Amino acid sequence: MSRLKCLILLALMFADRVESQETVFQDLYTPPQFENVSGNQAVDIRKTGTYQQLFNASLFASVPAGGGWIRTLDFRVVPHTPIRGSFGRIDGISIELSTTSRGASSLSTVFAENLGSDNLVYYSANRVTEFIALTSSEGPSGYNPSFAGDGKGFFYDPTKGNLLMTIRGFQLPTTVSSAFYLDSILASPLQAGVVSPGLHDLSGSLSSKTLITHFTVFSIIPEPAFGAVAILGIATLYLTRRLNKVQSKESNLTV
Repeated sequence: MSRLKCLILLALMFADRVESQETVFQDLYTPPQFENVSGNQAVDIRKTGTYQQLFNASLFASVPAGGGWIRTLDFRVVPHTPIRGSFGRIDGISIELSTTSRGASSLSTVFAENLGSDNLVYYSANRVTEFIALTSSEGPSGYNPSFAGDGKGFFYDPTKGNLLMTIRGFQLPTTVSSAFYLDSILASPLQAGVVSPGLHDLSGSLSSKTLITHFTVFSIIPEPAFGAVAILGIATLYLTRRLNKVQSKESNLTV
């Protein structure tokens, strides 16, 4: 076996070893133009037992190749709307995430028909959710309530399909005296929803509103081992020298 072949073989043997990993955290706002801009709609969650929302994969185009873990997701109270009444803890909210082949225009009113095969309980109903009464001073940048996923969260690869979020039990106690509105926009080709007032309803109706949502996505980008890179570099130099020698001999023969 030639030296060049040996060097290439060694490089291939070490190519799958990782010397280091680059960790990437991203804050993604859907849709991005409303990150610090108030929406034009509002959703009263006291009247929402089951809510399903689709996010087009293009909204996650900045996620590195191979996908990443959705670690947190946050909603936003409608800014400049005073909230009367005090509240702090709410039990029984569950959030599921999945990768769906459905699009905004093909979303079914039957909740189960929209779920992807990787559907995961991202936030379990046995956890306690803390709500804080935000006031107009927070403005459109005040995202709350916030939900941190169970375990690592949900792994999402935008190249596999659109993201689907299913929320159940998104209601406030009757002790809250005023409506609690979350900032939202009109449904669009990028975001669509299905809503029902019942917690255990199997189907609902298409929603004209979709929630403005903030996601934190955690990705790991593997970097090739130094040894593999070094061997490939040596092989390239060796090949270059061999080619130079061959070209030199050919030049001498033609003189």
